[in-house]
Amino acid sequence: MTRFHQIPRVRIVLERFQAVTVALDHLAMPRLSAGPPYNSLQPLFELARFPNLYLKLSSPNLYEARRGKGTSKEFFTRLIDHFGARRLMWGSNFPATHDRSLKDQLDLARQELSFLREEDQRWIFSETALTLWPVLR
Repeated sequence: MTRFHQIPRVRIVLERFQAVTVALDHLAMPRLSAGPPYNSLQPLFELARFPNLYLKLSSPNLYEARRGKGTSKEFFTRLIDHFGARRLMWGSNFPATHDRSLKDQLDLARQELSFLREEDQRWIFSETALTLWPVLR
């Protein structure tokens, strides 16, 4: 798993291998406690210029978004503003995140992202992953 401090390495890979699709797990686990405008996340936001980069968000990201000075709505709105919903996907991180059942993790994610337009939710919860891994259809 790539950690946030490794984003410069991810950028190098994306620049060098532009035809390779990359899915960044757990959004590289950024710290969100400082809240908006999330200036410390600029290295992540700058990766939006690479159309072959997709981001997977998970329960740990949802928990982190609720800590500190920000909210899930503030963070994920900003993330979608940069990447668009078609490049984001939800993954449970189950069973590694084992504080709740798989169903409860999905319910949490749907609740935390309920402010999004229905189409954006459809992409995040299914279509983006199906685009990357069509065998799942």
